[in-house]
Amino acid sequence: MAVDIKDVEQVAQELQQKFDDFKAKNDKRVDAIEQEKGKLAGQVET
Repeated sequence: MAVDIKDVEQVAQELQQKFDDFKAKNDKRVDAIEQEKGKLAGQVET
């Protein structure tokens, strides 16, 4: 079974797209966590 370069490129592009989607979603989650952390930091007595 020969592997075609086009098949490899297609899989690589699909993987990159999935990673980019994951990264965008994760970045939003991290930003939300950081904002919540900032709010809570103001409520902590030191």
